[in-house]
Amino acid sequence: GRIGGISNTLCALESLLLRGFDVTCVIMLDMGLKNDEAVRAIVEHGAYGMGREPPPVFVLPPIPKRRSSVISEQSLKSWFTQSDAKFARVVKLMHQAHAERVSRLASAKEQAMGVLWWPFTQHGSL
Repeated sequence: GRIGGISNTLCALESLLLRGFDVTCVIMLDMGLKNDEAVRAIVEHGAYGMGREPPPVFVLPPIPKRRSSVISEQSLKSWFTQSDAKFARVVKLMHQAHAERVSRLASAKEQAMGVLWWPFTQHGSL
């Protein structure tokens, strides 16, 4: 195996979060090392923070090996078939997260008006 799968995944997650990105899920390839279990345990026990639910960790089967310079069409179709249900769950989750984000953004103005004091609004000019 290669070194750094767990730490690289967590470092990437933390970097995205620190930069203000929303992370809807973590997707990993199953390399037989069960790295997803370690990542899931760390993420679920406080590594995500900010009062949000931790992102789910999805594991896809390993990508088929190349026999030559290309991956065979049949093995790639088989991989997509094996992964189809997980891809569908990821897409559904991403659509749901996007709709929630749009809803939060739509209410941001009203929330700001109720929480922040803007000097030029005290006379009703805004």
